[in-house]
Amino acid sequence: MQQGTDALEGLWLQGGEAFEGDASGRKLVIGEVQKEGREVDRVRRLVRRVAPPYLDQSKLRVYVIDNKEWNAMAMGNGAIWVFRGIMNDMTDNELAIVVGHELTHYTHEHSRRQMKKAVWAQAGSLAAILAAEAIDSRGAQLATQLGASLGFTAWMNGYGRDLEDQADRVGLRYAYEGGFDVANAPAVWQRFLDKYGESDRFTTFFFSDHSRASSRRKNLEIELRNNYARR
Repeated sequence: MQQGTDALEGLWLQGGEAFEGDASGRKLVIGEVQKEGREVDRVRRLVRRVAPPYLDQSKLRVYVIDNKEWNAMAMGNGAIWVFRGIMNDMTDNELAIVVGHELTHYTHEHSRRQMKKAVWAQAGSLAAILAAEAIDSRGAQLATQLGASLGFTAWMNGYGRDLEDQADRVGLRYAYEGGFDVANAPAVWQRFLDKYGESDRFTTFFFSDHSRASSRRKNLEIELRNNYARR
């Protein structure tokens, strides 16, 4: 898992853009990768506050993807990717909840746990990425890497409903302990619901195996009522 996510992160940084591959190996660009700048600094500040004290923050790397949609992703190797669209439309308090959610995927090893469920498929994708480094033809190498990245993209974005719900709960706690106002956390998911609905293509792809936005909103309402006092 570590080698595979390191390889995928390296591919995205090498070309300066995040991408996936379709079933025929074609490159589908998600967006340009930004490694420095005001927006990256903003996410880094949030990560520093939200990350639990036991975590070695030197292992975390933050990037912004130039894409208008609302999304964020965490790799099992500590790379965190936030889309520009969600940054433009959310306050720091709201974005901290999203960052906390993604950080939980890393701290609770959701990548490894999910990978264990599909170990043979993921091992095949990992082998394809690593084997591609030995291919002389750059075109063949890229095609192999793209095909492998398709599997990793699906794996990255679909941790499973139970793990996603755990990330909602723990991420909420991370944001709260970081000093952010989390009272409006349910409203964050209502905003997702208002923007995308329950089952449009975008949320189905990027939020596969997640609970429905309306369920996540209700779950956080209960979480706040039972476990959080007003500041």
